[in-house]
Parts: sequence; structure tokens; C-alpha cells
Amino acid sequence: MAAQLDDISPDTVDLNDRFTMTLTGSRFDQNCEVVVTVNGTEVKPRRIDSTESSERMEAEIDEKITRYPGSHPVIVRDAAGGNSNALPLTVQ
Repeated sequence: MAAQLDDISPDTVDLNDRFTMTLTGSRFDQNCEVVVTVNGTEVKPRRIDSTESSERMEAEIDEKITRYPGSHPVIVRDAAGGNSNALPLTVQ
């Protein structure tokens, strides 16, 4: 069963921000990755959490994502290629 994404924080940021995004949900496996789709292209920010929690992880977000205003879907992809539901990251 794929990961479930319940919340991302922050979910609204300013143009060109760099920040750490906290993702919470369930069924995050050790090898899952964060994927943000920006203008049709998948960007995979670096996962930086050091815990092995299946309910929380962190990712480093930079200008590759925040240089484009709008709503960008965020998902968690597991090692088998299964995608979680998407939550929007708004860049303003």
C-alpha cells in the first residue's frame, strides 16, 4: 500500500525561499522520496531527516522549486514506485 500524505509544513512560501519542509502522514518507508512537480517536471528535493519514522520526514526545498509562482503538487514516492496522494505547495 502506498504512503498517505496528511500534511506539509509550510504549505505557502515566498518566491525564491529556501526552507525545510516537514511532511507527515503514514507508511513512509526508509527508501521513499519526496517529489514536487514544477511546470510539469519532477523535482526531488534532498531528504534530510535522520529519524526512521514512518509518519514524519523532512526535505530541503530550494530555488529549483520556489522560483516559480503557483501551486505545485507534493507527493511521497515509495521504493516500489507507488505514489501517495498529492498536497499543494503554494509559491507566491
